[in-house]
Amino acid sequence: MFSKMIKNLSTKLKDKTEGRLPMSVEKKEEPVKNVLDVFCPYCASENYVRRGTRQKKNERVQLYLCHDCQRTFTPGAVKGKHYPKAIILDAMSLYYLGYSLERSCEMVNKMNLDKSQNSKVKK
Repeated sequence: MFSKMIKNLSTKLKDKTEGRLPMSVEKKEEPVKNVLDVFCPYCASENYVRRGTRQKKNERVQLYLCHDCQRTFTPGAVKGKHYPKAIILDAMSLYYLGYSLERSCEMVNKMNLDKSQNSKVKK
């Protein structure tokens, strides 16, 4: 009886799927714009070249020269940011883990002091 039910179900499924093309998944080649794509913040042009680097308080950033408006820019998403993203994320993570603002600042400063001393020793 059980085998008869299975046979009956399989014939019903075959009848429903007859004439259909087999299901296949094809990868569509669509251009996806990268979040980190660089463009001129003044004229939104993508016509630029590298123009050296600039030393900020705690990091060195790449400078770009726009050919359309002849202005120099950095590809940072946040204007006026003085600290690298890693330091900002460390500070926010510590704060959200429950440390006080003062304690988070102390811990981040200590972590970065240790890193800078290690990098000086390696050089």
